[in-house]
Amino acid sequence: MAGQHNGGGKPAMRTGRARFFSCLDETKKGLEAGYTYRYMHELLKERSGLSYAQFCRYVRKYITEPESAREAVPASAGAAGGDVSGGKRPERRAEAPERFSYDPAEILSKKDELL
Repeated sequence: MAGQHNGGGKPAMRTGRARFFSCLDETKKGLEAGYTYRYMHELLKERSGLSYAQFCRYVRKYITEPESAREAVPASAGAAGGDVSGGKRPERRAEAPERFSYDPAEILSKKDELL
């Protein structure tokens, strides 16, 4: 594929965003499933060719920030759009993940069941 690489083996300059968009759906699905930025970068590094820092910038810009920008309604948009709630939306809190707890005494009390 001509034009995608320069002489040094690196991908051509100014193509990172396009390469990120080619992995966008897979990145979104992985992050929604709970995978970390680091894991998703390692998984897609070959295809995207992005550094970890650039990958994180693109994730924030195109995946996480647009969601928070949609929730925030500018004051002028509430009046112009006919919103009767005064331009404010109720806050949504994400459910906290279930915490891991380990009680060795509980394991010992169930020793007979486990064997």
